[in-house]
Amino acid sequence: MRSCAAPCPSSSRSPPVRKVRALDRDHGGNTPAVALTAYGRVQDRMLSLTAGYSMHVPKPVDPGELTTIIASVAARPPHTGGSP
Repeated sequence: MRSCAAPCPSSSRSPPVRKVRALDRDHGGNTPAVALTAYGRVQDRMLSLTAGYSMHVPKPVDPGELTTIIASVAARPPHTGGSP
């Protein structure tokens, strides 16, 4: 499970999850990943999911809710790529 802050939608930086998704399966390429971000628009969510994140979570988020989200994502089948 990987959780990281997603870059600003207008940023030219590539989201860190793209590097993870580029790895083969045996090296963690389908590791679950949650985008924890200050951006909560529908467009931002779509960008996160298209980039390869398993879930998009806008801040602020309740710690208990975040724990539930992480547990849920960790229990899902591995990421297989493609469209959200």
